[in-house]
Amino acid sequence: MLYKITRYSNSVYYFLFAVGLFGAVLSPFLGFMFQVGCLVLFFVEGNYKQRASIIFQNKALWWFVLLPLVHLLFLLNTTNFDYALRDLRVKIPLFIFPFIVATMPAFSTKQIKNLTAFFLAGLLLASLNSFRILTFNLNQALIDAKLLSPFISHIRYSLFLCAGIFLIIYANFNFKLNKKTSYTLWGLALLFALTVLIVRSLTGYAGLLLAVVLTLYFISKKNSKLIWFSLAVAFLLLAMSAFFLYVELKSFYNTKIFTHDSLPSATINGNLYKHDLTQTFIENGNFVYLFLCEKELESQWNKRSKQPFFGTDKGSNELRYTLMRYLTSKNLTKDSVGVWQLNSQEITDIENGVPNYIYTQGNFLKSTVYKVIWQFDRLVHNDSPNGHSITQRLEHWKTGIHILQNNLWAGTGLGDINDAFKIQYEIDNSPLTEANRHRAHNQWLTFFVSFGFLGGLLCVLAILIPPFLLASFRNPLFTVLFVLFIISTINEDTIETQAGVLYFSFFYSLIFAQKNSDGKTVSSYYNL
Repeated sequence: MLYKITRYSNSVYYFLFAVGLFGAVLSPFLGFMFQVGCLVLFFVEGNYKQRASIIFQNKALWWFVLLPLVHLLFLLNTTNFDYALRDLRVKIPLFIFPFIVATMPAFSTKQIKNLTAFFLAGLLLASLNSFRILTFNLNQALIDAKLLSPFISHIRYSLFLCAGIFLIIYANFNFKLNKKTSYTLWGLALLFALTVLIVRSLTGYAGLLLAVVLTLYFISKKNSKLIWFSLAVAFLLLAMSAFFLYVELKSFYNTKIFTHDSLPSATINGNLYKHDLTQTFIENGNFVYLFLCEKELESQWNKRSKQPFFGTDKGSNELRYTLMRYLTSKNLTKDSVGVWQLNSQEITDIENGVPNYIYTQGNFLKSTVYKVIWQFDRLVHNDSPNGHSITQRLEHWKTGIHILQNNLWAGTGLGDINDAFKIQYEIDNSPLTEANRHRAHNQWLTFFVSFGFLGGLLCVLAILIPPFLLASFRNPLFTVLFVLFIISTINEDTIETQAGVLYFSFFYSLIFAQKNSDGKTVSSYYNL
């Protein structure tokens, strides 16, 4: 130990970490108390001289300190200090935690394992709650996966679930566990994986692939004779994924060729059909603007639903278009016959904003992939990006790049980024509605827009260089946790939220830990 520490302080740190890890996905309040408690203890504990000595001897921390320094520096060209201070309040734990971990009393190996148990227990309760919601609110949960994560963002939720899976894989391959414990942990990993599937986060799906890679790595490491088996399994999974995507694409674009002469002119009631062969809008290989009689749709829909045909569904979309898409997805005609072939649950689904029947079938992977294909198809055909997460993000990125081009060196400043986006959306005449005009949804782009090219580059280096200096990437557990963090930053401002800061604080900051009396670091899972 580099300095004498009281047993009391060690116990308090241990308690705070237990609370934080247990409540990471269960309670933002517990996460907040963990952060505040650690910050308070860090400053009231004293030993500033010895702590400063530790920090100055740690070259990796020198690089990391660039991250908070850049944020503080770019207060100088900020005009919106209210927004800047809110941003700093969220990020203070992120800035301080590496220094806390580097100078705090180190946990024993037993404490590390107990803390991991607290973390897994929290994930277990959250997962069971997700399945409870799915069971008692099946149709709503199938429509909106966010309902399954009532406490934090479903994307951050999937991050923590994947982290739990990584920890279990690592423990089973690196610790001598009895069969009961090992089987229990594998059971938890399966539960967490199923939870990731029902939550339907693309980041979570990427995490599951990383979990497979980690498992194959340990299998081949444990028995070098199995390296070819691991490679074969990896290749097979890659081939199966490619084939699945091919089948979904082929199914999506498997359309029939029609001519006006081959299409019926009227419904069974004698009302004229509208057949627009110029429209490329499709659902499950069927054209939305064929076999369309809005007169019958309106009259019959209003008999079956209290929500008006020319109103909006509960997803704020025009209900008539939701109805047209849903009927098309089932290959039903858009007329009185089609409307009366829908059952009462399907009417409710349409009222709730479900545009395709496959979204309510419980095939989570298929429906997620379908949504991605559909969004890119509409992007190619210059359709509105509103209400579609992927194509909206592309608009956010495009707007962010335009802001960066106009503020290449000075950036917008820490507090003015939100205002800059609002202005740029107007300048670009963005197709996004005001409710959908958000920030970059890309952590790295947010850095560059806020701090300019040089400031953004320093932030990137502050995060990437410390693991290289500490050789952290030699450890597969840290590597997959870090890669998952990087993946999450591509489509999210991950460390702009409390949950994202918690993930970073728990799994990144541990690389700076001291060694304890066992000769292990506080990141024992990284070094045992």
